[in-house]
Amino acid sequence: VATDFKLYIRDTLDHLDGQLRDLQEALLTRAEEHAATIMPGFTHLQTAQPVTFGHHCLAYVEMAG
Repeated sequence: VATDFKLYIRDTLDHLDGQLRDLQEALLTRAEEHAATIMPGFTHLQTAQPVTFGHHCLAYVEMAG
């Protein structure tokens, strides 16, 4: 039973890893498309300096990776 569970977990984690990689690739594509799209940045729930949507997407790529 323990071996079966370990194999199941390994397969599930491999699948999730692939999905995470797909998400990162999609975010990278979106970041390239919106490299010049300006949006407001926020700090402490207040508007801060302007950032690009591409930069915002890349932050999520970094967090996931």
